[in-house]
Amino acid sequence: GFVGVPWGWEGGGKEGLSAGSLSDETAGETVETKGNLLGASSLVAGTCVGAGILALPATTIQSGALPSTFALVVCWAYMVVTGLLLAEGTLRVKREEDLRGEKRDPEEGLEEGYCSLLTLAERALGPVGAGVSGMAYAFIHYALLIAYVAVGGKGLADVLHLDSFFGSLAFDVGLGLLLFFGSEPLVETINSAMVALIVASFCGLLFLIGRDVQPDLLLRSDFSSLPPAVPIMFVALVYHNVIPTVCSSLKGNVGQIQKAITLGTLLPLVMFVLWNSALLGTVPANAVSPGQNPLALVSEKVSASEAELVGRVTSVFSELAIVTSFIGFVYGLTEFFEDFLRSRAYRDDGKELAEGSEKSIKRRLAFASDRLLSFVVALVPPFLFALGDSSVFFKAIDNAGTFGISTLFGFIPAAVAWRLRYGELNLTDLDLEEESIGVEEEQAAKRGGGFF
Repeated sequence: GFVGVPWGWEGGGKEGLSAGSLSDETAGETVETKGNLLGASSLVAGTCVGAGILALPATTIQSGALPSTFALVVCWAYMVVTGLLLAEGTLRVKREEDLRGEKRDPEEGLEEGYCSLLTLAERALGPVGAGVSGMAYAFIHYALLIAYVAVGGKGLADVLHLDSFFGSLAFDVGLGLLLFFGSEPLVETINSAMVALIVASFCGLLFLIGRDVQPDLLLRSDFSSLPPAVPIMFVALVYHNVIPTVCSSLKGNVGQIQKAITLGTLLPLVMFVLWNSALLGTVPANAVSPGQNPLALVSEKVSASEAELVGRVTSVFSELAIVTSFIGFVYGLTEFFEDFLRSRAYRDDGKELAEGSEKSIKRRLAFASDRLLSFVVALVPPFLFALGDSSVFFKAIDNAGTFGISTLFGFIPAAVAWRLRYGELNLTDLDLEEESIGVEEEQAAKRGGGFF
């Protein structure tokens, strides 16, 4: 089972840097430090549930419902474990930086010092490994954001009767402004509401499509046809890029982070399994040509009015799913750039910022400029490329994205957790002073431990 981990923090000041603060039994500011579990879980779920869920049966129909359900559950378990390891690494590195006095002062909020995959990869794999990982991370995020802006902008243009240029512009700039200027509670509330609408529209689709499920089609199995679908399942279950935001939102509370990751990914898993089973239990495998979406055949079987209703509900679901995924990937990419800019700034100007009465003002101005630059760099290129032929990026994601995702969010979290638990980066190497964290916390740190 899970155990408490001495690698996070809650609150501010030295008294907030205790090992006990990572336990659900934290005394004092328990309510304030637990953060918004619903909002964090919705962020994870919304990032996972993209419009690609509707196309999943096209890759699984030849294998059948039972093999694909088994594979989905295995992939989900794997992605949950890697997500928890990544969260552990995030908390451990932030804990280390607090104790060393790096990157931010202990009294500054968690939101002002994100620890992205770049920092974790550098700690585990060194500068070269971090560079390669960083390029893969940026490429995957850019490619997916280009797809989201192109498809989401087209959907918005159709609804508002706009040109595709203005549809993509409104989609990209509108959501970008919301994420940049909106407070964390506001964005969490909007995202949670959208996830609720996604679930409602999904239930409507499931009702319309799943009424003609045939049990004999559900029992059909062909495990030999399953391998091509597995990489798509991994891509569909990616949420790891929002883990720094989840850790910050929940104030480093391990129990809440574990729940947010587990519950937030469980909802997409249930949706994937139900949708996959509904389509595969309705359409025979021999009736689908290679690459064809079984949903198109289902729409042909129903009446014209029902087909129109299915089309409208599908459009609503797809647009909302794209928006929530867009939010998660923008968070992931901007935090990545912020982490890079801050790491470089502290290497160059750490001594200057560590001294003088204007330290706090300088740091806050630096954080604000870094955040603005990160949003510009994250949002402008996807919009520009979405205006052209975005299909080249879809092909690139098909060929390289799956490998990159499995490496970034599979191998690296395990490597980071291992190095931070047992390798050279173990926090027991730090000179932990009794006055900073106390005797009990120092003993807990020396014992090690993790999310498992």
